[in-house]
Amino acid sequence: MPLTIEDVLFLPLYSPQEVTGDDAGVLKQLRATGFKSDFFCPHCGKESTFSKFGHGSNADPIKFMEAGNFYVELHCSRVHQHQVNIWYLLTDGRLLKIGQFPSHADISNPELTQYRKLLGQKRLTELKRACGLISHGVGIGAFTYLRRVFESILWDHHKELEIRGQAIEGYDGFRMEEKIEALEATLPPFLVQNKHLYGILSKGIHELTEDDCLSYFPAVYRATLMILRQDEEQRRRIEEEREAAAELQRISSQLAGKKGGTG
Repeated sequence: MPLTIEDVLFLPLYSPQEVTGDDAGVLKQLRATGFKSDFFCPHCGKESTFSKFGHGSNADPIKFMEAGNFYVELHCSRVHQHQVNIWYLLTDGRLLKIGQFPSHADISNPELTQYRKLLGQKRLTELKRACGLISHGVGIGAFTYLRRVFESILWDHHKELEIRGQAIEGYDGFRMEEKIEALEATLPPFLVQNKHLYGILSKGIHELTEDDCLSYFPAVYRATLMILRQDEEQRRRIEEEREAAAELQRISSQLAGKKGGTG
């Protein structure tokens, strides 16, 4: 299947992409005629349409399969001065992204900015590092940071039980699956239902290749964010229930006092 503009825009750095004659049209757009693409603008903080302005070319598209360096300058439709700049190298039938600013992570993972409060600084930093490593073609390292985030969720829940005097005896010696089963009542449902996510991340760190991890990263990343969102929603609901119960108790006490006063 021929490459699309989005395929080449979101290539990880230094991760070679094979190109064939079927891709000549896309390369012509990149190198000459221009195009438009929708993605997150890190300057505006929202989705936008970016344009590469073409200079026009009647040349045969196959001409743009020739080896060489080229530069793509994209402008935001909201504010023209907001740019994304990408450098490519085409050689030996392979396309390589050799530079980009703002980074791949900045434009492809806006949820990290949107969910800053939800994630907390430590998790936000680790997720950013995972995305940064992926943008440089380092899949195994990215899996390491996602696994740390997964582990931190369980640590938080057990710590809360400890604070309430409900620590689970022998917890630190449990295998991960046993920890999840022990904390099942308090954990996000998606984590409990998909506890094999931890096994996938561990396998990526210890057994899979960089290419395998790069291929699987989008799915495991989305799953991690889903768990974090559920965890926050669950915590918010519990807090709202506590506040509502406390308010009802206050009202009940007031009414009981009034009844006693009129008796």
